[in-house]
Amino acid sequence: MPSSPYMCRPKAILQAILQGRGEAPVASHYTYSLFRRYSVSASPPNEPLPSASNGSLPFTLQATIVLARAPLLTASPKKFESEYYAYQARLHRALSQPFPADFYFKKGSLLERRFNAEERAREQVTFGDGFGISTKLDDIPSDEEALRLQPRETDADKTNNVRDLNRQGERTLYLLVKSSKASGTWEFPTWEAGTTQPLHTSVQEALTASLGPNMNIWMIGRQPIDVLDTDARKTFFFKARILGGKPEIHSNSFEDFAWLAKEEVQDHVNPAYWTHIDSLLPRV
Repeated sequence: MPSSPYMCRPKAILQAILQGRGEAPVASHYTYSLFRRYSVSASPPNEPLPSASNGSLPFTLQATIVLARAPLLTASPKKFESEYYAYQARLHRALSQPFPADFYFKKGSLLERRFNAEERAREQVTFGDGFGISTKLDDIPSDEEALRLQPRETDADKTNNVRDLNRQGERTLYLLVKSSKASGTWEFPTWEAGTTQPLHTSVQEALTASLGPNMNIWMIGRQPIDVLDTDARKTFFFKARILGGKPEIHSNSFEDFAWLAKEEVQDHVNPAYWTHIDSLLPRV
């Protein structure tokens, strides 16, 4: 079969078609994909291609960033999980060989008495009172201050400060912004995109310009994870993680922002928007 310079190259084919029609090519990779949908898949054979003169599109092209903060803490075990782990701990201690303390610790030393005290505490937790090696604990230095754990509930949880990234440590949080328009709707940060650069670059620049440069952002990929397709607007969703910092509103388009868990996002956005983004957000 003779080879063709345009074989398996839809972008080059579209370039040639546009130049043959006397129209300017479009730079964005995602715009090529949109034109390919119109020219190859969606349009009837006799329907003309959408105009690409001066990089214009027959619809509004938008980019949305789904900015998430990963969980900071492991999830609290459920009742069944706690009982399972306790049973496994009892089983392990009952079947395991005794620890040779006399081999590792000098008889009567502080380290031996400290180990015996800790072992007794572990035996009591596992099997209850009456188990464990008896030892005098009065002269053993306490490690209570060094071993004290921080509470899982932070000040942001107590005050319900939705602007603080330290809230809801066990959950994934998502950045939502409130529009400054009269509708005052909550949604993911969204901006109109041009046709002169890739969308993943455009959304990063818009994020920095609108919510400040004080956020360390990692874009998970260059490809969108979803698209909200209507007759007048096409919105591409890009996924990102925040590694540090905090947003600061530098745009008149946004009035407020919040870090919300999935069920809180549902309470803030309108039902039609939630129906579309529900599958994009994990339950954790």
